[in-house]
Amino acid sequence: MPMNRLATFILGCLLILALLPCANARLYRWVDEGGTVHYTDRLPPKYVKKSHEELDAHGVTVNKVERAKTAEEIARDKRIQKLREEQRRLIEKQKAEDRVLLRTFRSVDDIQLTRDGKIATIDSMIAVDRGNIKRTKQRLEQMQDNAAELEKRGEAVSKRYLANIAQLRNEIRATYAAILRRERSKDEIFSRYARDIERFKKIAEVRNQNAVVEQSTRNVWLDNIVRCTSKPDCDRRWQGMEAFVRQYATTPIQILGERIIATKTPKRGVDVSITVSRIREKSLPGATLFLDIQCKNTLSGQELCASQKIADIKRDFRTRFGKQPG
Repeated sequence: MPMNRLATFILGCLLILALLPCANARLYRWVDEGGTVHYTDRLPPKYVKKSHEELDAHGVTVNKVERAKTAEEIARDKRIQKLREEQRRLIEKQKAEDRVLLRTFRSVDDIQLTRDGKIATIDSMIAVDRGNIKRTKQRLEQMQDNAAELEKRGEAVSKRYLANIAQLRNEIRATYAAILRRERSKDEIFSRYARDIERFKKIAEVRNQNAVVEQSTRNVWLDNIVRCTSKPDCDRRWQGMEAFVRQYATTPIQILGERIIATKTPKRGVDVSITVSRIREKSLPGATLFLDIQCKNTLSGQELCASQKIADIKRDFRTRFGKQPG
């Protein structure tokens, strides 16, 4: 091949290679303030911290960059993270309490027998107290009769004798106070074991539903938070929480406690998992009622958590539990 033809051939090859797309080339997809979509090989500096996509030479998205968060969003995320940590602590605490309850009692009858045994012990103590009161009253009546007899005879009753009478009266009052405390403790025992019986019945239904927590995506914002200012107020708002969870969750209840209700993690893209917790925050009075909605970490799950359906659940949460007493 003549030299000039060879040079022309080599130059043509170089031009063709230069026109071929580079394997490492990057294309950026970004949207300006007017909503217009742009494709450029360089990203304008003002859009570096805004949402954009990086595409390879074949137009396939290889990286999606979200916009930088504002200071308010960062503060919000920190609070949400703190609430989630407290929520996890409540879950572990409730699980531990449930395990103890299930290890301690085999049935509701076991709980009732234990309760009745404690009540019987207190009743025995009250019976002893009443016997002591009877004997003390008899001694007091005898001493009062003796004092009256001395006064009839015109003899003075000694200060020590009067002090002993006063002491017997104080003993009777103190014993009656002890009986009252014991009666109140019986009420507390009945209430405590009633809660244990109710909880035993519920966790017996879900104790085999514990599952390993899997990776998932959550849709939680500050509009998932309701404040209550006192224990009665929090108790009132918490009353309907189990029904709310059962209404909207598609996964079965895994944890059912006095301060935490949680359903199992989502297994399908259409599943909605819900956790509600009653959390004390040191810097705030009362408590925070925290709703955590969980979807499967798939494209369909992400779309579900961003859907109107989830927004409606959150709105109902705020409407139902955020309203003030009428």
